[in-house]
Amino acid sequence: MTINRNSIWLIVAVLPFFLRAQEADFCISNVSIFKGNDSILLKNQYVLIKNGEITAISTDKKMARQARKIIEGKGKFLMPGLWDMHVHFPSHDTLNWQKLHLFTGVLHLRSMRGNPQELAYAQRQKSDKTLTPDFL
Repeated sequence: MTINRNSIWLIVAVLPFFLRAQEADFCISNVSIFKGNDSILLKNQYVLIKNGEITAISTDKKMARQARKIIEGKGKFLMPGLWDMHVHFPSHDTLNWQKLHLFTGVLHLRSMRGNPQELAYAQRQKSDKTLTPDFL
């Protein structure tokens, strides 16, 4: 089987589009990862993130080349988002209260009161696209 010159030019012309499609939004380099399901700390990891999701984790430095932006993670840690399964929704300053949870790694909250007003508030926050923890 032989490849003619036109086929080679077609491959050369199309290849950058395929390579670009594989590109991650950013890479966190040299970060330590705590998985949460054991006591092992993974050091000097490279984490690729695309569209808000982790797509790859590796110790291979070359992986960082796949990202548009590199964030240095030396001396920093990544861990899974946390749940707080027993919260009492405050009657005032709820947005700051929720943001405090985010700053400490809590991404999900479970209210113990079961008040319908709390659920309505949580749904309103989502529709406003305000960055707050998920609320049950």
